[in-house]
Amino acid sequence: MRNTPADKQPMFNRRNLFGATAAGLAASSLAACATSGSDDEGGEVTVGEDAENPFGVDPAAPLNVVIFDGGFGQDYAVSHQALYKETFPESEIEFMATQAIAETQQPRFAEGKPADVLDNSGASQIPMDALVGQKRSTRNCCRGTGGRSR
Repeated sequence: MRNTPADKQPMFNRRNLFGATAAGLAASSLAACATSGSDDEGGEVTVGEDAENPFGVDPAAPLNVVIFDGGFGQDYAVSHQALYKETFPESEIEFMATQAIAETQQPRFAEGKPADVLDNSGASQIPMDALVGQKRSTRNCCRGTGGRSR
């Protein structure tokens, strides 16, 4: 068997050592996100025994969906709305696709009335640190309403 230049490459060089380090840091960062942490106001999330509606969604409650209107288009949101409508035919769905997420949605968070579904993406997204600093989230705004803002 002949030795080739590829056979003589070290197992770790600068590039793959950097990649392994970056992958390790990313994995530990994601693991930190997955831990429960402490939440003084947080209650326990429970799932009901109804397999068709485990979160107890009011089937007649309206659903407000706001997505970023960008490169992925709107098909993913529209197709999921069709699935939701199959499960909850009485529900009215209000849908908005916009590139101005922060301008249109940040005031709703400040009022405590965020959209039920929000794709916070794009150049004009709401900075997550601003929401965390204000302790704003759909869960905090909608406590006691079964996860719904209405």
